[in-house]
Amino acid sequence: MQRSPNAGIRIRRERNRFPRTSAGGSVPPVSALRTLLLCLMLPLAAWAQVDKAEKALRELEYPEALKALEAAKKQVGNDRATTLRIHELSAIVLATLGQDAKALKAFQVVFSLAPDFKLAGNHPPRVTTVFYEARGWLDQHKPLEVRQLPGVARQGLITELQVEVGNDPLKLIKEVRFYLLVDGKVSELEVPVTGPVVVAPAEVQRLSWWAVVLGEKKAVLAELASKGSPRIEAAAPLPVAVKPKSPEPPPQPEPVPAPVVEEKEPELTAWEEPPRPMPGTRVASFALLGSGVAVAGLGLAFGAMSEGTKAKVTGAEVDASGRVVGLTQKDALALDAQQRTEASLANVFIITGAALAAGGVTLLILSLDDTKVALVPTFGGVGLAGSF
Repeated sequence: MQRSPNAGIRIRRERNRFPRTSAGGSVPPVSALRTLLLCLMLPLAAWAQVDKAEKALRELEYPEALKALEAAKKQVGNDRATTLRIHELSAIVLATLGQDAKALKAFQVVFSLAPDFKLAGNHPPRVTTVFYEARGWLDQHKPLEVRQLPGVARQGLITELQVEVGNDPLKLIKEVRFYLLVDGKVSELEVPVTGPVVVAPAEVQRLSWWAVVLGEKKAVLAELASKGSPRIEAAAPLPVAVKPKSPEPPPQPEPVPAPVVEEKEPELTAWEEPPRPMPGTRVASFALLGSGVAVAGLGLAFGAMSEGTKAKVTGAEVDASGRVVGLTQKDALALDAQQRTEASLANVFIITGAALAAGGVTLLILSLDDTKVALVPTFGGVGLAGSF
Protein backbone atom coordinates (compact mmCIF):
# COMPACT_ATOMS: atom_id res chain seq x y z
CA MET A 1 0.00 0.00 0.00
CA GLN A 2 1.15 3.59 -0.77
CA ARG A 3 1.68 6.22 1.87
CA SER A 4 -1.15 8.71 2.10
CA PRO A 5 -0.35 11.88 0.10
CA ASN A 6 -1.49 14.00 3.03
CA ALA A 7 1.05 12.38 5.34
CA GLY A 8 4.02 14.48 6.23
CA ILE A 9 6.68 15.03 8.79
CA ARG A 10 6.05 17.94 11.16
CA ILE A 11 8.88 19.14 13.30
CA ARG A 12 8.32 21.20 16.40
CA ARG A 13 10.78 24.05 16.28
CA GLU A 14 12.44 24.89 19.51
CA ARG A 15 13.57 28.48 19.95
CA ASN A 16 16.89 28.61 21.81
CA ARG A 17 19.63 31.12 22.06
CA PHE A 18 22.95 29.55 21.12
CA PRO A 19 26.34 30.88 22.27
CA ARG A 20 28.29 32.84 19.72
CA THR A 21 31.63 31.73 18.31
CA SER A 22 34.57 34.00 17.65
CA ALA A 23 33.76 33.83 13.94
CA GLY A 24 30.32 35.26 14.49
CA GLY A 25 28.41 31.98 14.11
CA SER A 26 26.53 30.02 16.73
CA VAL A 27 26.99 26.55 18.13
CA PRO A 28 23.89 24.70 19.38
CA PRO A 29 24.39 23.02 22.74
CA VAL A 30 24.17 19.23 23.14
CA SER A 31 20.68 19.42 24.75
CA ALA A 32 19.36 21.35 21.76
CA LEU A 33 20.77 18.78 19.35
CA ARG A 34 19.16 15.98 21.30
CA THR A 35 15.79 17.70 21.25
CA LEU A 36 16.06 18.32 17.52
CA LEU A 37 17.01 14.71 16.81
CA LEU A 38 14.17 13.47 19.00
CA CYS A 39 11.70 15.60 17.10
CA LEU A 40 12.99 14.18 13.85
CA MET A 41 12.99 10.60 15.03
CA LEU A 42 9.48 10.47 16.53
CA PRO A 43 7.54 10.98 13.28
CA LEU A 44 10.03 8.81 11.39
CA ALA A 45 9.63 6.03 13.97
CA ALA A 46 5.83 6.16 13.69
CA TRP A 47 5.88 6.07 9.89
CA ALA A 48 8.44 3.30 9.95
CA GLN A 49 5.99 1.20 11.97
CA VAL A 50 3.13 2.14 9.60
CA ASP A 51 5.24 1.13 6.59
CA LYS A 52 6.05 -2.13 8.34
CA ALA A 53 2.34 -2.76 9.00
CA GLU A 54 1.42 -2.03 5.37
CA LYS A 55 4.09 -4.46 4.16
CA ALA A 56 2.91 -7.17 6.55
CA LEU A 57 -0.70 -6.60 5.44
CA ARG A 58 0.26 -7.04 1.79
CA GLU A 59 2.00 -10.30 2.72
CA LEU A 60 -1.09 -11.36 4.73
CA GLU A 61 0.94 -11.40 7.92
CA TYR A 62 -1.87 -9.90 10.02
CA PRO A 63 -0.40 -10.52 13.52
CA GLU A 64 2.86 -8.81 12.45
CA ALA A 65 0.86 -5.91 10.96
CA LEU A 66 -1.19 -5.52 14.14
CA LYS A 67 1.99 -5.57 16.24
CA ALA A 68 3.56 -2.81 14.12
CA LEU A 69 0.41 -0.70 14.37
CA GLU A 70 0.32 -1.00 18.13
CA ALA A 71 3.94 0.15 18.24
CA ALA A 72 3.12 3.13 15.99
CA LYS A 73 0.13 4.06 18.20
CA LYS A 74 2.41 4.23 21.25
CA GLN A 75 4.63 6.85 19.65
CA VAL A 76 4.20 10.34 21.19
CA GLY A 77 3.13 13.28 19.02
CA ASN A 78 1.75 11.57 15.92
CA ASP A 79 0.35 14.08 13.47
CA ARG A 80 -3.24 13.89 12.26
CA ALA A 81 -2.49 12.05 9.00
CA THR A 82 -0.48 9.42 10.88
CA THR A 83 -3.22 9.01 13.49
CA LEU A 84 -5.89 8.47 10.83
CA ARG A 85 -3.75 5.94 8.94
CA ILE A 86 -2.96 3.94 12.10
CA HIS A 87 -6.67 3.58 13.00
CA GLU A 88 -7.68 2.79 9.41
CA LEU A 89 -5.11 -0.05 9.09
CA SER A 90 -5.94 -1.27 12.61
CA ALA A 91 -9.63 -1.55 11.68
CA ILE A 92 -8.83 -3.52 8.51
CA VAL A 93 -6.46 -5.91 10.28
CA LEU A 94 -8.79 -6.42 13.27
CA ALA A 95 -11.79 -7.05 11.01
CA THR A 96 -9.77 -9.54 8.98
CA LEU A 97 -8.78 -11.33 12.18
CA GLY A 98 -12.44 -11.48 13.24
CA GLN A 99 -12.12 -9.00 16.08
CA ASP A 100 -15.21 -7.08 14.98
CA ALA A 101 -15.74 -5.04 18.19
CA LYS A 102 -12.22 -3.64 18.14
CA ALA A 103 -12.41 -3.12 14.37
CA LEU A 104 -15.70 -1.23 14.78
CA LYS A 105 -14.13 1.00 17.44
CA ALA A 106 -11.16 1.76 15.16
CA PHE A 107 -13.46 2.65 12.23
CA GLN A 108 -15.55 4.86 14.55
CA VAL A 109 -12.41 6.79 15.48
CA VAL A 110 -11.68 7.31 11.78
CA PHE A 111 -15.23 8.52 11.05
CA SER A 112 -15.21 10.76 14.12
CA LEU A 113 -12.06 12.49 12.88
CA ALA A 114 -12.89 12.40 9.13
CA PRO A 115 -16.66 12.05 8.46
CA ASP A 116 -16.07 11.88 4.69
CA PHE A 117 -13.65 8.94 4.93
CA LYS A 118 -13.93 6.32 2.16
CA LEU A 119 -12.38 2.85 2.26
CA ALA A 120 -9.91 2.44 -0.59
CA GLY A 121 -9.03 -0.84 -2.28
CA ASN A 122 -10.69 -4.25 -2.38
CA HIS A 123 -11.44 -5.85 0.97
CA PRO A 124 -13.24 -9.02 2.03
CA PRO A 125 -16.87 -8.80 3.28
CA ARG A 126 -15.80 -9.14 6.91
CA VAL A 127 -14.00 -5.80 6.54
CA THR A 128 -16.67 -3.96 4.52
CA THR A 129 -19.41 -5.15 6.88
CA VAL A 130 -17.72 -3.56 9.85
CA PHE A 131 -16.96 -0.47 7.74
CA TYR A 132 -20.64 0.09 6.86
CA GLU A 133 -21.66 -0.57 10.44
CA ALA A 134 -19.31 2.19 11.56
CA ARG A 135 -20.69 4.55 8.93
CA GLY A 136 -24.19 3.81 10.19
CA TRP A 137 -22.99 4.71 13.68
CA LEU A 138 -21.98 8.12 12.27
CA ASP A 139 -25.59 8.72 11.19
CA GLN A 140 -26.61 8.63 14.86
CA HIS A 141 -23.59 10.39 16.37
CA LYS A 142 -22.07 13.68 15.35
CA PRO A 143 -18.34 13.67 14.52
CA LEU A 144 -15.76 15.40 16.63
CA GLU A 145 -16.36 19.18 16.54
CA VAL A 146 -14.07 21.91 17.90
CA ARG A 147 -13.79 25.59 17.10
CA GLN A 148 -12.01 28.74 18.18
CA LEU A 149 -13.98 31.31 20.17
CA PRO A 150 -13.29 35.04 20.21
CA GLY A 151 -10.74 36.09 22.79
CA VAL A 152 -11.91 37.65 26.05
CA ALA A 153 -10.90 41.30 26.38
CA ARG A 154 -10.70 43.21 29.67
CA GLN A 155 -9.22 46.60 30.42
CA GLY A 156 -7.74 46.95 26.95
CA LEU A 157 -6.02 43.51 26.98
CA ILE A 158 -6.78 40.05 25.60
CA THR A 159 -6.91 38.02 28.82
CA GLU A 160 -8.17 34.62 27.63
CA LEU A 161 -8.10 32.47 24.49
CA GLN A 162 -10.87 29.91 24.13
CA VAL A 163 -11.47 26.66 22.26
CA GLU A 164 -14.92 25.13 22.39
CA VAL A 165 -15.39 21.34 22.25
CA GLY A 166 -18.78 21.07 20.60
CA ASN A 167 -18.89 17.29 20.23
CA ASP A 168 -16.64 14.38 21.16
CA PRO A 169 -18.72 11.16 21.06
CA LEU A 170 -15.74 8.86 21.78
CA LYS A 171 -14.07 11.14 24.35
CA LEU A 172 -10.90 11.25 22.30
CA ILE A 173 -9.78 14.78 23.22
CA LYS A 174 -7.41 15.01 26.17
CA GLU A 175 -5.88 18.46 25.87
CA VAL A 176 -5.44 21.48 23.58
CA ARG A 177 -2.09 22.95 22.66
CA PHE A 178 -2.20 26.73 22.10
CA TYR A 179 0.39 28.52 19.97
CA LEU A 180 0.69 32.25 20.78
CA LEU A 181 2.55 34.62 18.46
CA VAL A 182 3.38 37.90 20.20
CA ASP A 183 5.91 40.41 18.88
CA GLY A 184 7.39 37.81 16.55
CA LYS A 185 7.89 35.17 19.27
CA VAL A 186 5.94 31.90 19.45
CA SER A 187 5.09 30.29 22.77
CA GLU A 188 3.22 27.04 23.47
CA LEU A 189 0.75 26.20 26.19
CA GLU A 190 -0.98 22.82 26.68
CA VAL A 191 -4.26 22.95 28.61
CA PRO A 192 -6.13 19.77 29.71
CA VAL A 193 -9.77 19.40 28.67
CA THR A 194 -12.03 19.59 31.73
CA GLY A 195 -15.17 21.01 30.19
CA PRO A 196 -16.76 22.19 26.98
CA VAL A 197 -14.53 25.29 26.84
CA VAL A 198 -10.74 25.12 27.11
CA VAL A 199 -9.18 28.41 28.21
CA ALA A 200 -5.60 29.65 27.85
CA PRO A 201 -4.52 32.79 29.74
CA ALA A 202 -3.06 35.79 27.94
CA GLU A 203 -2.29 39.36 28.90
CA VAL A 204 -1.52 41.22 25.70
CA GLN A 205 -3.20 43.89 23.65
CA ARG A 206 -2.74 42.06 20.32
CA LEU A 207 -1.63 38.56 19.30
CA SER A 208 -2.05 35.82 16.69
CA TRP A 209 -2.77 32.25 17.68
CA TRP A 210 -3.64 28.77 16.47
CA ALA A 211 -4.17 25.46 18.25
CA VAL A 212 -4.12 21.68 17.84
CA VAL A 213 -6.42 19.26 19.61
CA LEU A 214 -4.55 16.32 21.17
CA GLY A 215 -5.62 12.82 22.13
CA GLU A 216 -3.80 9.89 23.72
CA LYS A 217 0.01 10.16 23.53
CA LYS A 218 -0.50 13.74 22.29
CA ALA A 219 -1.68 12.50 18.92
CA VAL A 220 -3.07 15.36 16.83
CA LEU A 221 -6.82 14.98 16.28
CA ALA A 222 -7.72 18.37 14.81
CA GLU A 223 -6.07 21.65 13.85
CA LEU A 224 -7.54 25.10 14.43
CA ALA A 225 -6.04 27.75 12.15
CA SER A 226 -2.32 27.47 11.46
CA LYS A 227 0.94 29.31 11.67
CA GLY A 228 0.52 30.46 8.08
CA SER A 229 -3.06 31.57 8.69
CA PRO A 230 -3.51 32.29 12.41
CA ARG A 231 -6.44 33.86 14.18
CA ILE A 232 -5.77 37.47 15.14
CA GLU A 233 -7.09 38.95 18.39
CA ALA A 234 -6.85 42.61 19.30
CA ALA A 235 -8.42 44.42 22.23
CA ALA A 236 -9.74 47.90 21.86
CA PRO A 237 -7.44 50.36 23.64
CA LEU A 238 -8.70 52.02 26.77
CA PRO A 239 -10.23 55.42 26.15
CA VAL A 240 -7.92 58.29 26.97
CA ALA A 241 -9.43 60.91 29.19
CA VAL A 242 -9.54 64.11 27.21
CA LYS A 243 -10.00 67.39 28.99
CA PRO A 244 -13.17 68.90 27.65
CA LYS A 245 -12.60 72.01 25.67
CA SER A 246 -14.01 75.18 27.10
CA PRO A 247 -16.82 76.44 24.97
CA GLU A 248 -15.70 79.04 22.53
CA PRO A 249 -17.31 82.44 22.94
CA PRO A 250 -19.87 83.21 20.31
CA PRO A 251 -18.52 85.32 17.49
CA GLN A 252 -19.02 89.01 18.03
CA PRO A 253 -20.99 90.72 15.30
CA GLU A 254 -18.98 93.11 13.22
CA PRO A 255 -19.72 96.73 14.07
CA VAL A 256 -22.00 98.34 11.58
CA PRO A 257 -20.99 101.89 10.71
CA ALA A 258 -23.60 104.48 11.54
CA PRO A 259 -25.34 105.83 8.49
CA VAL A 260 -24.03 109.17 7.33
CA VAL A 261 -26.78 111.73 7.39
CA GLU A 262 -26.22 114.67 5.15
CA GLU A 263 -27.29 117.88 6.75
CA LYS A 264 -29.60 119.80 4.52
CA GLU A 265 -30.18 123.48 4.77
CA PRO A 266 -33.69 124.24 5.95
CA GLU A 267 -35.96 125.39 3.19
CA LEU A 268 -37.43 128.82 3.64
CA THR A 269 -41.18 128.87 3.39
CA ALA A 270 -43.75 131.57 3.81
CA TRP A 271 -44.61 132.19 7.42
CA GLU A 272 -48.05 131.18 8.38
CA GLU A 273 -49.66 132.37 11.50
CA PRO A 274 -50.85 129.45 13.63
CA PRO A 275 -54.61 129.21 14.00
CA ARG A 276 -55.95 130.98 17.01
CA PRO A 277 -58.75 129.68 19.17
CA MET A 278 -62.20 131.01 18.43
CA PRO A 279 -63.05 133.92 20.75
CA GLY A 280 -66.10 133.74 23.04
CA THR A 281 -67.84 136.66 21.29
CA ARG A 282 -67.77 134.72 18.06
CA VAL A 283 -69.26 131.69 19.72
CA ALA A 284 -72.01 133.89 21.23
CA SER A 285 -72.67 135.42 17.82
CA PHE A 286 -73.21 132.01 16.28
CA ALA A 287 -75.57 131.10 19.15
CA LEU A 288 -77.61 134.29 18.68
CA LEU A 289 -77.76 133.73 14.95
CA GLY A 290 -78.97 130.19 15.42
CA SER A 291 -81.53 131.22 18.02
CA GLY A 292 -82.78 134.08 15.83
CA VAL A 293 -83.28 131.78 12.86
CA ALA A 294 -85.11 129.24 15.04
CA VAL A 295 -87.44 131.85 16.63
CA ALA A 296 -88.12 133.47 13.27
CA GLY A 297 -88.99 130.09 11.84
CA LEU A 298 -91.44 129.54 14.70
CA GLY A 299 -93.02 132.91 13.92
CA LEU A 300 -93.42 131.95 10.30
CA ALA A 301 -95.10 128.75 11.42
CA PHE A 302 -97.64 130.70 13.54
CA GLY A 303 -98.18 133.06 10.61
CA ALA A 304 -99.03 130.11 8.36
CA MET A 305 -101.42 128.77 11.00
CA SER A 306 -103.10 132.21 11.27
CA GLU A 307 -103.61 132.32 7.54
CA GLY A 308 -105.15 128.86 7.65
CA THR A 309 -107.59 129.83 10.40
CA LYS A 310 -108.50 133.01 8.51
CA ALA A 311 -109.15 130.95 5.38
CA LYS A 312 -111.68 128.83 7.27
CA VAL A 313 -113.70 131.97 8.13
CA THR A 314 -113.43 133.74 4.80
CA GLY A 315 -114.06 130.60 2.85
CA ALA A 316 -117.18 129.54 4.72
CA GLU A 317 -120.23 128.64 2.59
CA VAL A 318 -122.86 131.46 2.07
CA ASP A 319 -126.44 131.25 0.76
CA ALA A 320 -128.03 133.15 -2.09
CA SER A 321 -128.66 136.14 0.11
CA GLY A 322 -125.05 136.40 1.20
CA ARG A 323 -125.46 134.96 4.68
CA VAL A 324 -122.85 132.54 6.04
CA VAL A 325 -124.41 129.12 6.38
CA GLY A 326 -121.19 127.01 6.67
CA LEU A 327 -120.31 128.31 10.19
CA THR A 328 -122.27 129.27 13.17
CA GLN A 329 -121.74 132.66 14.67
CA LYS A 330 -120.12 131.09 17.71
CA ASP A 331 -117.65 129.14 15.58
CA ALA A 332 -116.91 132.18 13.51
CA LEU A 333 -116.11 134.26 16.59
CA ALA A 334 -113.89 131.48 18.00
CA LEU A 335 -111.97 131.14 14.72
CA ASP A 336 -111.54 134.90 14.50
CA ALA A 337 -110.15 135.05 18.01
CA GLN A 338 -107.79 132.11 17.26
CA GLN A 339 -106.61 133.78 14.07
CA ARG A 340 -105.77 137.01 15.89
CA THR A 341 -103.86 135.14 18.59
CA GLU A 342 -101.84 133.19 16.02
CA ALA A 343 -101.10 136.35 14.07
CA SER A 344 -99.89 138.10 17.20
CA LEU A 345 -97.62 135.19 18.12
CA ALA A 346 -96.25 135.10 14.60
CA ASN A 347 -95.36 138.78 14.73
CA VAL A 348 -93.73 138.48 18.15
CA PHE A 349 -91.62 135.46 17.12
CA ILE A 350 -90.55 136.99 13.82
CA ILE A 351 -89.52 140.27 15.46
CA THR A 352 -87.72 138.46 18.26
CA GLY A 353 -85.91 136.17 15.78
CA ALA A 354 -84.85 139.16 13.72
CA ALA A 355 -83.51 140.90 16.80
CA LEU A 356 -81.53 137.86 17.88
CA ALA A 357 -80.10 137.43 14.39
CA ALA A 358 -79.12 141.09 14.29
CA GLY A 359 -77.37 140.75 17.64
CA GLY A 360 -75.52 137.67 16.40
CA VAL A 361 -74.35 139.48 13.30
CA THR A 362 -73.18 142.41 15.40
CA LEU A 363 -71.15 140.16 17.75
CA LEU A 364 -69.65 138.30 14.79
CA ILE A 365 -68.49 141.53 13.24
CA LEU A 366 -67.02 142.72 16.51
CA SER A 367 -65.12 139.41 17.01
CA LEU A 368 -63.09 139.89 13.84
CA ASP A 369 -59.73 141.58 14.48
CA ASP A 370 -59.47 143.19 11.10
CA THR A 371 -63.04 144.42 11.10
CA LYS A 372 -63.59 148.10 11.06
CA VAL A 373 -67.06 149.18 12.12
CA ALA A 374 -68.41 152.70 12.35
CA LEU A 375 -71.73 154.43 12.89
CA VAL A 376 -72.72 156.39 9.83
CA PRO A 377 -75.70 158.67 9.40
CA THR A 378 -78.40 157.57 7.01
CA PHE A 379 -81.49 159.20 5.62
CA GLY A 380 -83.62 157.51 8.24
CA GLY A 381 -81.15 157.69 11.12
CA VAL A 382 -77.80 155.98 11.75
CA GLY A 383 -76.40 152.60 10.66
CA LEU A 384 -73.37 150.33 11.02
CA ALA A 385 -70.78 150.46 8.30
CA GLY A 386 -67.44 148.68 8.11
CA SER A 387 -65.06 146.59 6.12
CA PHE A 388 -64.51 142.84 6.49
